[in-house]
Amino acid sequence: MSQCGNPYIRFVLQSGNPAFQYVCSVLKSVCTFLSEVQAMCKEMGHILQ
Repeated sequence: MSQCGNPYIRFVLQSGNPAFQYVCSVLKSVCTFLSEVQAMCKEMGHILQ
């Protein structure tokens, strides 16, 4: 969860509410996806150069 180390998100994760945990897992996968897209773009940039 380091990419989105938001104190509020951390607080929500600790609260243990299932709905909040679902939202957090969605946010986490979005963050993972975005960092993967960023890595892919870097690789594409290297290929294009």
